[in-house]
Amino acid sequence: MDNEIKFYNEILISFGKILVLLQLIPISVGILKWRYLNKPLKIFWYFCTTYFIIDLFVQILIWFVSNYYSYVKSIVVSLHIKDFSFTGILYFLNNFSLLGYFYFLVLKKTKLSPIIKWISIILWIVSLINYLFIEGYTVVGIFNPTADAIYCFVLPCIFMWYLYNENGKVPLSKNPYFWINLRFLIPNLISLVFKLFGNKIQNTDSLLFVKIGILQNGIWLVGLIFACIGFYYARYTKYLSKPTTL
Repeated sequence: MDNEIKFYNEILISFGKILVLLQLIPISVGILKWRYLNKPLKIFWYFCTTYFIIDLFVQILIWFVSNYYSYVKSIVVSLHIKDFSFTGILYFLNNFSLLGYFYFLVLKKTKLSPIIKWISIILWIVSLINYLFIEGYTVVGIFNPTADAIYCFVLPCIFMWYLYNENGKVPLSKNPYFWINLRFLIPNLISLVFKLFGNKIQNTDSLLFVKIGILQNGIWLVGLIFACIGFYYARYTKYLSKPTTL
């Protein structure tokens, strides 16, 4: 690894660690606005919290293995684990469950809601089976990352179409669902492209691959800001639909 690639790689790693902590900001805003949160927004808050816990767990795991590898070497060798790609399933299951549930609720007035429900359930089960018995947990795999990327991009696209065609009382700029949808739409568009072409870029231009990773993290940071705005405007949910409780 030459010095330039090493430099940008260190930036990428540091940026990733900072992003983990920055996730506490939208979670905190959600807590401050909790009395305004209806059922979909609470589900979104649980999604954000679960995502943070998974990210924190992965970072702690990386730190522990890096510093105390001798303690887990026998487990790593016996399970044929080469990297941390085996943790990806945690993100996929979180998306197929809580994220799917969020869109199921906000699109409940449409015919798409039951379709989203069953697609989410099927993907949750199939991704777990694929992880355990087909492609396995020792590789990144093809099906799970691709299905997740498409799922996390298509759902926001569908909901954005719905928002623009709905004659609501609240302008989009103050609609919490609109901002939360942007939190998924823009980052997942980049993520989809990255997952589809990432391996090819990594094999042909490692430096470009790392720079794109930094750009992707920057866009995820913007996504966190959108989530904060979504929670901030939670008080307008009473004008969108009748509030429900968990």
